[in-house]
Amino acid sequence: MARFTTRSVWLVLFFAGRPSHIRATDPSTISASSLANLYQLFTSSTLSFPSTTLSQPSTVSYVQSSWLLANNLVESGQTDMLFVESPNYAVGMKRDERALNDEEASSASTSSRKTSTTTKSTSTVNAKALSATTTTTMTGTTSLPTPAVLQITYPANSYSHQTGGAEFYSLPFGSTTQYTTMLLTYEVAFPPNFNWVQGGKLPGLRGGPDRVGCSGGAQPDGSDCFSVRLMWRPGGAGEVYAYIPTTPAFCSQSEIICNSDYGVSIQRGAFHFSPNTWQTISLLVQLNDPSAANGLVELYVNNHLAISQPGLVFRTNESIASIGGMFFSTFFGGSDPSWATPTQQYTYYRNVELRAGTPSNNNGNGGTSVIGSTWLELVALLTTIVLGIFMF
Repeated sequence: MARFTTRSVWLVLFFAGRPSHIRATDPSTISASSLANLYQLFTSSTLSFPSTTLSQPSTVSYVQSSWLLANNLVESGQTDMLFVESPNYAVGMKRDERALNDEEASSASTSSRKTSTTTKSTSTVNAKALSATTTTTMTGTTSLPTPAVLQITYPANSYSHQTGGAEFYSLPFGSTTQYTTMLLTYEVAFPPNFNWVQGGKLPGLRGGPDRVGCSGGAQPDGSDCFSVRLMWRPGGAGEVYAYIPTTPAFCSQSEIICNSDYGVSIQRGAFHFSPNTWQTISLLVQLNDPSAANGLVELYVNNHLAISQPGLVFRTNESIASIGGMFFSTFFGGSDPSWATPTQQYTYYRNVELRAGTPSNNNGNGGTSVIGSTWLELVALLTTIVLGIFMF
């Protein structure tokens, strides 16, 4: 007669413990617009850029009036922001290659699955005309054939956002949204011979009722806030840098570096930033269900998948209901002088767009399926019975 042994008990635990969420990989090459379609992100906002260069005071006024900042506040870096003519850098991916990616991704999406038709709602943040009272602050402005770009200055010996760079929180969809998935896209350029030093921060996304925490060592508790930014490291090595709740099991993963005082490094060195070229960044964040570790971060650089990290926890309850918007945060650091830039340096930003939606968790991209736990439990049970009866 068949009998259960210690080995069969381990097999029961193995099969019963298999994850109920099975995730397929997203396309390795895809444009931001096609990625948004895969995740059903049909609400979008394109941040406006002026058609002239602007002085520093006018730059701050423009960002405050046009980019819908939290509390209408540039938190730091008012003297380090300037709209200037675009530097003549190469583009990370040719326009015709991007169009081809759009066409291929659209064709693949159409042939592989059917989706419900959703009306696309576009909310473009239009530039407000600068009033005549600000004309005196714009002396020396220059009309440009293409929109200006945002130049951020990092003064010599600066580190942390208090001494260089800039930081603010843009809420283009308003302060009370229910968007659980958001895609931030922008282009960034580093000048030739950019000195990476030990590293620095780049813009990302954030959410939660606490609009100032989850950075600078202020750790999240799962109900107050989260933030997901990028970092450059020595030599231009890139990573996703997040303030999110962690567990020992999460921190034990080989591509995760946890720091009890600061943020979590996700897949450090998975890609590299390059100087003297415009690089397109597409950062996607999908919140987890409060009771499950099924959040997702994906990063595309020049339309190529650089990082995909499922199984994340951004929140532990409904206090964090949505992703708020862009956390524009860039500086050298680090929190001590070893991170400081020895000379004054710059980065440049253009073509900033956010797309948002509320697809089913881990089921919005056509390549992610959520298989019911009941079905898996039945398979595990049947497998256990077969193994117990016929193998032992």
